[in-house]
Amino acid sequence: KACDNPKLPVPLLLVRRNWIDFSASYEDGLDALLRLLRGDQSGLLPPTLVTITGLVPIDFAPEIARFSADFTGREWLSSEVDRWLSTSATQAMIILAEPGFGKSAIAAWISQKWPNVVGIHFCTQGNTRTRDPKEFVANLVGQLHGRLPGFGDVVAARDPEKRRKTAGDAFRELIVEVARTLPAPDHPYLIVIDSLDESLAQPDETILDVLVEHAPDLPLWLRLIATSRP
Repeated sequence: KACDNPKLPVPLLLVRRNWIDFSASYEDGLDALLRLLRGDQSGLLPPTLVTITGLVPIDFAPEIARFSADFTGREWLSSEVDRWLSTSATQAMIILAEPGFGKSAIAAWISQKWPNVVGIHFCTQGNTRTRDPKEFVANLVGQLHGRLPGFGDVVAARDPEKRRKTAGDAFRELIVEVARTLPAPDHPYLIVIDSLDESLAQPDETILDVLVEHAPDLPLWLRLIATSRP
């Protein structure tokens, strides 16, 4: 993927993808692209943080593209999210719906409709990695690194590749504490978590445990939208 300005936030669809750098030299970038088309991948650059807490973050681009394709309706929800962002002082919004309602489509749609979404995580029954709280933290850190202004420079100084004892420790050290050092922006940023109820199938520490314990300490400008069955 080509990026002509690495200081711009990377789209969520591309944040965990390899890329070609055109910013320093157009000729070098074009040469790398032509070599790639001939089968030479040596010019592809990986995401800045290849591993986080010892894990390779999940690439949710296929889920975002699949679930958000041809999404229509639910304008009432768009208005409600806008109202919450502009008037409410609450940290989180929870969207409850029965199975089959389209919660994953809503999560993917939100991630594409609001440019201030800086992270998304899908908890799925068929992929145990998505329910692992350590994978959850690694995924969010990887996305925030590419999407949240100023986050990358601060988290890079905290040895993000090193494993932490618990997911809660990693969430606090690499997300909460980093976010609290950043200046407050003029608008909220969003993290979207789909099917949070699926995370309860995980033994011992869960994603929900991590959020209940540590998310209240996030700055109010970094908010959460989660979907769940009732």
